[in-house]
Amino acid sequence: MQNKVDVLEKYSDRLYHLYMGDSRIYIVPGLKNLHIGGSVMKAMNLVKRHWPSIKYVYYLQHDFYFTKPIDHKALVGEMDRNEKINYVRFPKRHGGISRFCGDAQQVLYNRTIPDGNNSTEQLVLYPTNAYSDNNHLVRLKWNMEVIASLVKLNRAPEDPLQSRANNGCMKVGRPDDIHGLYLYHEMCIGHLDGRHTQSTP
Repeated sequence: MQNKVDVLEKYSDRLYHLYMGDSRIYIVPGLKNLHIGGSVMKAMNLVKRHWPSIKYVYYLQHDFYFTKPIDHKALVGEMDRNEKINYVRFPKRHGGISRFCGDAQQVLYNRTIPDGNNSTEQLVLYPTNAYSDNNHLVRLKWNMEVIASLVKLNRAPEDPLQSRANNGCMKVGRPDDIHGLYLYHEMCIGHLDGRHTQSTP
């Protein structure tokens, strides 16, 4: 245990030295294991308190990276216009993720930058019942309420929120349903696969 604490201390020290001069990056130390839910809530509370004008946040996991440019300005612009969009998931594989959620319709929105082929065609967000902790863009207020509603925060939110996303799409009328989940139109994140597992795409 002492060896793990020493390694963590060295790792934290290197992170501080690496990012101390960058005002866009803040390291939030954890004095105990808050797990995913607790750590996310802690970070969101800090954002809400110190930058109250922020409406959207990117939820990024350390082992996923973007494989393609994302038109962030277009996404945020559409979320400003369309209050139904609470969450945009970035897929890590082709197919396999539901593009349906009850009677919700896909959302078409305009690019703000051309793609690599100089295309300015419209982009699409597909409604989905598939919640994931993988990289996504969310409304901060909505996400804080959803995570807080779990009550037990020292856990991964993915399983209980997946169940509640299914409920929301089926409109079963439960008070803890979640709504407004959408899927980005193409595969755009990759997995670093630090454990070198062959099953990881």
